[in-house]
Amino acid sequence: MGDPLAPSAKDRLKGLLGPALLLTFVGLGLWFAVTLLTSEEQQIVHEKMTVIGFGMGASYAGNSAIVRVRDDKGNEYQVAADANIGERCAVGDAIDIQRQGINLQLGIGGCRRPDGSA
Repeated sequence: MGDPLAPSAKDRLKGLLGPALLLTFVGLGLWFAVTLLTSEEQQIVHEKMTVIGFGMGASYAGNSAIVRVRDDKGNEYQVAADANIGERCAVGDAIDIQRQGINLQLGIGGCRRPDGSA
């Protein structure tokens, strides 16, 4: 005769249900995290914007140069730049901006004068 205190098969399955659900939720969480990190919002998009001004902004390393730009929809942004941005760009120039999600940075194309010259 079997041990009356030994857990039945039903009790053993109930004991495995908790860890199985936990592993399922962890797996789904990892899948969503990987999916979100490779979504279209995280792809780098190059945009042409117009320079509307220059300035300085506070940063962890002291003051840093910023360039104010406007997109085609009229939205204005401040983008970190190097200190001599004013030597290469002027107000009204078109400038290449890289967007990755909500982050903006200067593109490698630099500024273009309204007449098309560099």
